[in-house]
Amino acid sequence: MSKLENMRTEIKLIEGNSEIGVADVWKEKCKKLIDICKSFKEENERLYEQSLLNNSWNNPDKNDFNLSQDNINIKMQSLNS
Repeated sequence: MSKLENMRTEIKLIEGNSEIGVADVWKEKCKKLIDICKSFKEENERLYEQSLLNNSWNNPDKNDFNLSQDNINIKMQSLNS
């Protein structure tokens, strides 16, 4: 659907002249938001890991700290799961 068609559908929903239920529209919007959040989370994790690698190459003395911080992060993630 084009943006214009989406807007028309939303206006019909607001006016109550639509065959599509409001719950279906919100369900679809929530699915899209979840997908966006997942992609942001994946990108954030990738950038975080990349920054750790860059820091360990640039500061070899801090390598041990980064490794222990990774272990803490892994344990926190397993507790949150």
